[in-house]
Amino acid sequence: MSDSFDYQHMQEVADRLIAKFGQDVIVRKNIHSGPTYDPIITHQDYKTKGAVVNLPRWYSAFAGTTSDVLTFDRIAYVSMGPLIKQGLTELFANDNYIFANGLKDFQVINAKPIYPGGLTVVYVLEIKL
Repeated sequence: MSDSFDYQHMQEVADRLIAKFGQDVIVRKNIHSGPTYDPIITHQDYKTKGAVVNLPRWYSAFAGTTSDVLTFDRIAYVSMGPLIKQGLTELFANDNYIFANGLKDFQVINAKPIYPGGLTVVYVLEIKL
């Protein structure tokens, strides 16, 4: 039997679950232009859904993480479907993760895509206040 797995459907399921249990968020990309000695930093905001969970004291899912997990550190699961529709396909450290109500602005420390079959289904972000 040569039935292939439908990763697009998996992305849609992940998007629905994050929408159900998460909230509106903004991923802010910091765009650098100008000379390196005097850069101009502008921002581009992308709206999506995200679910934030607390981290256990010793969280090691991100290889290369050199700092301890602190009280305000969190993990965010970010819905990629809406981001891909806006033209954003990757998330990076130093991006910002902002609750849509503007009350909390987290810095992305690590970004880890979950991409079975070459399709990014969800991003897992380590975020800090």
